[in-house]
Amino acid sequence: GGGLRPFPGVEIDIRDQQVYARSQYLASNVEKDADGFATVGDHAVLREDGTLEILGRADTAITTGGATVRPEGVEQALRRVRGVVDLAVVGLPHRELGEIVTAVIEHNGHVPALDDLRAVAQAELVPQERPRLWYVLDELPRVGSGKVARARLVAELTSASTTARPLV
Repeated sequence: GGGLRPFPGVEIDIRDQQVYARSQYLASNVEKDADGFATVGDHAVLREDGTLEILGRADTAITTGGATVRPEGVEQALRRVRGVVDLAVVGLPHRELGEIVTAVIEHNGHVPALDDLRAVAQAELVPQERPRLWYVLDELPRVGSGKVARARLVAELTSASTTARPLV
């Protein structure tokens, strides 16, 4: 909402929208540059008021038809659709485009209408960000911290025995 502020004693530097931090709190085994800054690949914008707006992780980016899509922004827009409890956006392999933007809705007893999802995508996202494939899963795969396990989700969607159902 209002943005994030660095913890006291943490210096932040934004380089090509990637967040670098320098602090006594950095893990001793983390790779640092010559000035003592390190990054985990988060992309962000530093606002005029000094807060950070996190845009997503570099390793989650989807490359489709030469465009780079940040799935977190697509997810943020689609979460506004009534009935969406959770979803994930991933890139599935595509022989011509590289990847194709794919949205997977977590099923919670109610699945939003595909027309509603597409209407929000049309209104709020540029063409390359709009999902071309839509699926429903009973439960998104997650890591121990509760975040979506994107690599496992892609593996599930590309498996011959997937339990994902196309949203039609």
